[in-house]
Amino acid sequence: YRDPLKRSGFIKELEQRVSAIPGVRNAAIGGGSAVPLVGPHNSGGFTIEGDAVTNNAIPTAQISLVSPDYFRTIETPLKRGRFFTDADDRKAPPVVLIDEALAERYFTNRDPVGLRIKRGGPQSQAPWMTVVGIVGNVKSDGFDKPDQPHLYHPIFEIPQYAMAIFLRTDVAPTT
Repeated sequence: YRDPLKRSGFIKELEQRVSAIPGVRNAAIGGGSAVPLVGPHNSGGFTIEGDAVTNNAIPTAQISLVSPDYFRTIETPLKRGRFFTDADDRKAPPVVLIDEALAERYFTNRDPVGLRIKRGGPQSQAPWMTVVGIVGNVKSDGFDKPDQPHLYHPIFEIPQYAMAIFLRTDVAPTT
């Protein structure tokens, strides 16, 4: 679907349908770069509201778009704040989740929940997004690699064409 609202509706319906498959405990949808240990991963710079930028160096992170049940499905804990909900869509104020690696690297000695960031540098016209939660780190580049900072956007806010379906089952996956 070219229309983002129709694409978002498709993603929601797809998630509901795969959730209804017998034996599926949790289901989620993520943009193609949300698959742990499978690259390439999207990355980009961002600006933290109120932080000075020195030497034109802005913070960077891997960026993924995920549905509300993504973290429950891949069993990544919520450390502070809240997960995404179905209400985090194109009609709602923009929100973002960050992981512990990003919080530790760029928010030293302050709580990022409730603060705002935007994609790009200080002059970017991208909308400000409120950090609504911090999740545990996800190994994205290999078990032997250091944890990389991650920004997570709600997929219903920015519905993508490329998607991956994540399932946690109570039965053998081959069934």
